[in-house]
Amino acid sequence: MFKQLYRSAIIRAVAASRVSRCASYPVLCARAIHISPVRKNVPPSQTTELPKEQETVKAESDGDGSPTFTAPTGETFTPVMFSDFKSKKYMHNTLVNAIVRAGFTKLTPIQQLALIPMLETKNGLVCRAKTGTGKTLAFAVPTMVNAMAEIPQGEKSVRTLVIAPTRDLALQIIDTYHKINDNLPASKRLKIGWAIGGMATKFDVRHPPEILVATPGRLEAEMRDSRRFAGCFSHLKYRVYDEADRLLDIGFEESLNRLDDEIQDVRDPAEGPLRSVLLSATIDDRVERFAKNHISPKYDFLNTVDPNAADVHEDVHQMLVQCADTSDKYEAAVLYLADVLKSNSKVKIIVFLPTKVATEWFYNYIGEVMESGVAGTVPRFRSYIIHGTKSAAGRSSALRGFQRFDRSILFATDVVGRGIDVKGVTHVIQVSPSTDTSSYVHKVGRTGRNGAKGTAVLFATDVEKPFIRQLKKDIKGEFDEVVKSYELKAERVNLFDKVRVPEDELTRLFSATASFYTMLNAQYKLDVNRLVEEKVKFYRSLLQDGEAKFDASCVKNMGRLDRRLLSQYFRGMSTHGSRRGGSAHGYDRYLAYGGNNRRSGYGNSRGNVSSRGRSFNRDGGYRRSNDYDRQRRFNRDHRDNRDNRDNRGNREGSDGPTDFSF
Repeated sequence: MFKQLYRSAIIRAVAASRVSRCASYPVLCARAIHISPVRKNVPPSQTTELPKEQETVKAESDGDGSPTFTAPTGETFTPVMFSDFKSKKYMHNTLVNAIVRAGFTKLTPIQQLALIPMLETKNGLVCRAKTGTGKTLAFAVPTMVNAMAEIPQGEKSVRTLVIAPTRDLALQIIDTYHKINDNLPASKRLKIGWAIGGMATKFDVRHPPEILVATPGRLEAEMRDSRRFAGCFSHLKYRVYDEADRLLDIGFEESLNRLDDEIQDVRDPAEGPLRSVLLSATIDDRVERFAKNHISPKYDFLNTVDPNAADVHEDVHQMLVQCADTSDKYEAAVLYLADVLKSNSKVKIIVFLPTKVATEWFYNYIGEVMESGVAGTVPRFRSYIIHGTKSAAGRSSALRGFQRFDRSILFATDVVGRGIDVKGVTHVIQVSPSTDTSSYVHKVGRTGRNGAKGTAVLFATDVEKPFIRQLKKDIKGEFDEVVKSYELKAERVNLFDKVRVPEDELTRLFSATASFYTMLNAQYKLDVNRLVEEKVKFYRSLLQDGEAKFDASCVKNMGRLDRRLLSQYFRGMSTHGSRRGGSAHGYDRYLAYGGNNRRSGYGNSRGNVSSRGRSFNRDGGYRRSNDYDRQRRFNRDHRDNRDNRDNRGNREGSDGPTDFSF
């Protein structure tokens, strides 16, 4: 206990020193304690110069850039194929055969550089590695080598702990372990467990798994609730922090500090130093400080990223589609999707949208457009959806289906922007800017993985140019192709005359989109008046009503909007003079403070149910009261009876796939 209190005091002292340094480094301060929902842009390639006491792991070169090592047998060794490890005494031939049977035959560059150092590290290893380069296998193999080593009689303990920032990444790591483990002889197979948020924990304290994959929150809860669970780490050998920069971004540092305290407290000192490995796409001041506290003050450092290389992998063809406005952008995106589906027999497309509401809308809208035939005859394809409120079972089902079928589309929010490794993703499409430029890089990284070619397409309007400028500034390299929307091969038609969207659905979409672009405006200083005008015209096109107006509460947080624009496109506007919240220089103070209707929190009329009971959630949508839902169901049923649109809602919110066959 005294040991734990001592360690906690040291960590608090270090944390206090970090806060004091923040006065001189306001960017670090904002990011470290997560003041703002939109963190400051940090270029994806940003790294700090490592202190001199950090030893850089180096290997000799065989002349063509491939690293060479001295194997335990004494011979010079250049790993190219996994079969090359046979008889080199790095690992048992049984494991080598299982790796090859699992489909991993040739080492990727990061595996060539990092696999052996991870096996041999004594001081702990910090490895900078890009996403999509095979880093999971680079640490999976060494940890399996260790777990398969002879275990003393009667010892029951977790041998390897892998900590990941998200559930989806943790599941991908587990899948990699299982691919190899399933190809081992039954007598050699390892027990692989998990403690992941949103899922039942797989862990038997009587027979603990040799390898445990966990997310920080669930792991801490399990350790806190069960001393027997915590005691299963007494002989821990390896600890891996995957995507450490993401772990810190999300705010898990304090949780990881407490976990480290607990592990050090229960671990048998006779085991010697804990071998810790940290992998991160970026190495900034936060990651460096964290590594010194959790890995070792004198950890080994391995940089697998070429300092002159672009942040986006060279196997990804990046295309920027410049669009006139929002209507043009979505029309071009829909027709581009149709063209890709027509032109390829095997295609897997991930379409990223900014919010949960937008993702659900576009998922349904694409289905109706393709069914209508307005985009031509599109071959059969499968459609899936993932966002932040999907259950773990729903996400897993969607990912399995997306991977299984040759022609499929996954509509998703940023929740799958990192850590998802689906083989064969051919296209990544983004129809809005990202909240930070590194998020763009990670989303693009879902394609062009492990030597495969991929295409990444970003659709952007003139209003969104500030994001494009920041993106070009932050990442190394340019777009491989820049085209105007009308230059795309797809034949242009007016989609919005063919498929009508109900008004209540568009109101939800507009409100969620306005919330998202409010965050973007704080980041990139957009022209909000022009942006709002574009969005309203787009939604009018979808409604097929050139005079439609939206409730003013949708844009109440977007800052100073021109009063003429507000009165032209929004209802619920104040008619008071300057004495009672009137306008000054085109700014409506009455609207800015929510009006004088105390019952509405948004300054709306009491009879307007469309904005009643809202509270915004993390996806940019909102939670609604029962009163709101009852009114919406009544309106929807009434509309359905009138317009015979009975089939529209069948797909929305389902965890399973939608099969479009024409």
